[in-house]
Amino acid sequence: MTGCRESFRCGFASDTTRAQSEVTGVALLTGVVAIVALVVGGFIIADVGSDDSGPTTDLLVDADSTDLTFTHNGGDPVALADLRVTVYRDSGTVRRTPTATVGGGDDTLDPGEQFRVAHGVSGPADVRVVVAHDPSSTVLLEDTVSVPR
Repeated sequence: MTGCRESFRCGFASDTTRAQSEVTGVALLTGVVAIVALVVGGFIIADVGSDDSGPTTDLLVDADSTDLTFTHNGGDPVALADLRVTVYRDSGTVRRTPTATVGGGDDTLDPGEQFRVAHGVSGPADVRVVVAHDPSSTVLLEDTVSVPR
């Protein structure tokens, strides 16, 4: 032999001391793969929930004997042409698109502005009202109101 001891084979560790290194390497590699999978999964899950392109608004509805009055109480401005008001009543369903705001006079519903829609119900009666944003299919308001006499 050229300077090699019997417990070592010319600079290589024996099989009993290498086994520990292999187990440690496999454990570390498994941990790295698990962490990478968690990070990639987290980005995928976070990306799925961020596709909400609809407006965020706080609408209130009030009824008188002829009309429903909707008040934009805060949030994003909304184009009136993008809104669909559906009134569910005993005699059937009525769908309307608002045309002008009360006070603002333009075609955009800004915070603090109102718009009116005729409900066509002779009171007293309860009607269910749904306001939806058509481009995003987002329901902005769903409420039941009492129509007075």
